[in-house]
Amino acid sequence: MPDLNLAVELATIVSGIASAAQLGISYRQAEKHIDRKEIERQAQVLVSTYSDDELAALHGRIKTCRDNFINEGGGKQRKLCMCSVLESAKDGNNGLPPLPEWEHMYLQLCT
Repeated sequence: MPDLNLAVELATIVSGIASAAQLGISYRQAEKHIDRKEIERQAQVLVSTYSDDELAALHGRIKTCRDNFINEGGGKQRKLCMCSVLESAKDGNNGLPPLPEWEHMYLQLCT
């Protein structure tokens, strides 16, 4: 069974980056607004959608995006990084975002 803790961290980072970008606040501020129950729900979907290897690959890439976001703030590169990860998540799920929230982020940031 895929690693639930890895899925929780992946969902947390995606949610934090999306909130920070949408609200124009820092990633650290956005982390304070994350709904932990919602993250747990998202993580359950992720572990039923992706293998451990796929989760680890998405997790590694989104951590890089988060670190760049924290170090550099806003900008085009942050958006491209996030969109790349969301696109990979879609590709790994037969072209569909794994979560409605991720689809909303993708449509808002990447189209």
